[in-house]
Amino acid sequence: FYDAFLHRGVAFAALEKYDQALADLTTAIRLQPDQADAHLHRADVHRTRQQYAAAIADYRAAIRLDPNSIDGSDSLAWLLATCPEARWRNGTEA
Repeated sequence: FYDAFLHRGVAFAALEKYDQALADLTTAIRLQPDQADAHLHRADVHRTRQQYAAAIADYRAAIRLDPNSIDGSDSLAWLLATCPEARWRNGTEA
């Protein structure tokens, strides 16, 4: 069922139904916590909703689970470099 929740969460995010997207992506993570994809997609939803702490945590989780993830590293670096909230910006880490 992991794939079903992952893909439905991604579809909800594309439709801008963010509450449903977060619910499905969180369920996917609960079902298979060792998969980076759900963390990455959930981070994107958090970033869109301006929930920067949650987005950063999920990007870091995705990178920890898949250190070769270019998407995770790039997205985290971009957020850390350009975050509208100064407390989350970290150019050095980015």
